[in-house]
Amino acid sequence: MYKHFSACALIALAAGVAQAGVTGPSPTAASFSFASDQADMSWTFFGFGDQVLDGMNAEDPIKLVVDDANGICPSVKLFAEFSASFTLSGYTATNIFGSTWLHSYNAAGSFGFNDPVSGAPWLTAFLGDSVFTSPGSQFRWSSTGAALGSDDFGAVVYVATQEFVDAINAALDGTGCTAADLNVFAGQSVSPDDFGFDLSLLNSGPNGVAIDPQTGLPIATWRSEGSYSGSATFVPTPGAAALAGLGLVTVTRRRRSK
Repeated sequence: MYKHFSACALIALAAGVAQAGVTGPSPTAASFSFASDQADMSWTFFGFGDQVLDGMNAEDPIKLVVDDANGICPSVKLFAEFSASFTLSGYTATNIFGSTWLHSYNAAGSFGFNDPVSGAPWLTAFLGDSVFTSPGSQFRWSSTGAALGSDDFGAVVYVATQEFVDAINAALDGTGCTAADLNVFAGQSVSPDDFGFDLSLLNSGPNGVAIDPQTGLPIATWRSEGSYSGSATFVPTPGAAALAGLGLVTVTRRRRSK
């Protein structure tokens, strides 16, 4: 398993330059999702301390659903390798009621979907000022949690590759629809974009996840199942391919043993 993504600020700057020349009707969003426990031999997430990573392996892909946000074209289901790398910071804890506390963190990093055979990037999301949260007792996460982000309160940027567009077109062959009809184009998304992960079976043992009373970070390795939904707004522009290349040049790959 691999992939850690960086240089979100550089990509965002390039997006601002590209968007300055966009004219015409407002673009329409594409939606993406996968259900919990589709990869039945892997945990969706695992982590330790301030790190949240994917628990997937290349032999156990998820099924990514791509749709035109409830439009007329059929949705596409693609087997994909899921990757994720978030860093948690800015811990706060709020006593909601009784002995129930809400533990919240700033989450920054990336997640993505890759060709399950070659490992080549298909769709990557870069995150800034997103949220990771779990209710629980004062010094423990419960068995549920969530990670979410939106351009409404933070920064979410998706980058789609031409390989991803080609895979969608192949899946749609014979339907009369194309990736463009699903509002997916190679390049970088523009606002609004968002994502949400629901975590379940969140645990480091039989009693949830114990956290450090000072930092709020887990004191043992944890894992969870998870489901995902998100949306991205792409526009077809002459510079889309070049912009996608800029984002992918910044990709740093790492191998992680399971």
